[in-house]
Amino acid sequence: MNPDRSSLKDHGVAPHLALIAVQAMFGTWFVVGKVVLYAISSTGLVAFRVAGAAIALTLLQRRLGQLRVIPKRDLAWLTVCSMLGIAINQL
Repeated sequence: MNPDRSSLKDHGVAPHLALIAVQAMFGTWFVVGKVVLYAISSTGLVAFRVAGAAIALTLLQRRLGQLRVIPKRDLAWLTVCSMLGIAINQL
């Protein structure tokens, strides 16, 4: 890598750009949600959001590699907590 060329990470701009992108998505969600609720039910909208988050997190994990091994005995408890924290909260 050429030391004369600077990247976004070197200047700390990348986290700020990520935060701006998240705020833009969060801010437009209310408009998009209102339009979408005319076409599908709130339960269907929750299903799309949960599925989209699962896909995004799966892709992120594949890119970053295995971060932490979760013991099999904890997977059922993690599933219950996930459903309580995501799906039931949004209904």
